[in-house]
Amino acid sequence: MSITLRRAHRDVLHAAVVADLSGVGDIYAALSQGDVEEARKLRQRFGLGMRLLDDLGWGEDDPGEEFAITMEPAALATALRHLNAVAADGVRIHVDGDRSEQEATKECADACEAIGDVLARLAEREDGERSGGW
Repeated sequence: MSITLRRAHRDVLHAAVVADLSGVGDIYAALSQGDVEEARKLRQRFGLGMRLLDDLGWGEDDPGEEFAITMEPAALATALRHLNAVAADGVRIHVDGDRSEQEATKECADACEAIGDVLARLAEREDGERSGGW
């Protein structure tokens, strides 16, 4: 059974994934420095983000009001925890800034809220499957 996101959560998660993918060049940097293990970790991280985009839609304005998330629960939880950590760091960084930084803080806080909601629903789903529900 998949988790279905409404448009508002989808848009927040989409923006968080796209922002995180701005670091994909770090794979090249790690390989250039001979750090194969770091490059593999980054590949895994960015791969999960791209897989999430397969469900969310790659375009910023992909049509629809509901989006079924079909990723494996463990992979989804890993991706969401990473995005949550990035968003939480963004809140801490921008909390004392000017107006544009306050907007960035709100975006990060919105991402944390949306991700927390999806993680909670994912945990409920996993608990239900373990007890024979769903």
